[in-house]
Amino acid sequence: MQRALIVGANGFLGKNLTKHLLEQGVEVCALVQKGALLEFQHHLLQYIEFELSELSETIPSITKQYDVLYHFAWIGVSSNFKNDLALQSQNLQYISDVLHFAKELKIKKVVCPGTASEYGCSQEVITGNNTPSP
Repeated sequence: MQRALIVGANGFLGKNLTKHLLEQGVEVCALVQKGALLEFQHHLLQYIEFELSELSETIPSITKQYDVLYHFAWIGVSSNFKNDLALQSQNLQYISDVLHFAKELKIKKVVCPGTASEYGCSQEVITGNNTPSP
């Protein structure tokens, strides 16, 4: 059986990926922001509350080996914060923490999705060949 660890499973993308993976029979460990829970339960689903700034403290709670880690936990994702250097620097630290977290847990595959916002405003159809222009 495949196992997935989802960091930030209570957001829009994380919640929907969690549902999809469960429908596919994948066992999911959903790391959710403290105080927030997903709206559903499933026999293949485990919740762990965490703070992004304290991710390494979550490691002892994770007792199984996972095939993939999906990282959806970011701060300041609205366009109001895109020029906030301190906040974006913190996001860079968080992604570094997530990669170290995955290494500690011996997870070989890490997926960190982005959005079309990384390409800025464009009159053309955005493809993987476009140059990022956040």
